[in-house]
Amino acid sequence: MLRWLIDAELQHRVQMGLNKGEAHHSLKRAISFNRRGEIRDRSSEGQHYRVAGMKLLAAIVIYWNTKKLGEVGSVPAKVRKVS
Repeated sequence: MLRWLIDAELQHRVQMGLNKGEAHHSLKRAISFNRRGEIRDRSSEGQHYRVAGMKLLAAIVIYWNTKKLGEVGSVPAKVRKVS
């Protein structure tokens, strides 16, 4: 605890990790807008499939965003046009 209070770099890394977690949860909330984010399947198997599908969809969105941001990052600044 004292190390965290003294070390600004550690505080920064912890804050970045918290921000990633919050962004991940926000994405999952946005994906599960149907049924107000509630999983109402009666069987545990149905619940498992619904949660697994949500995780898969979140992974696809994260992959696509990472790929597109990588493409934008690889374009030289002189070529990019700002609208």
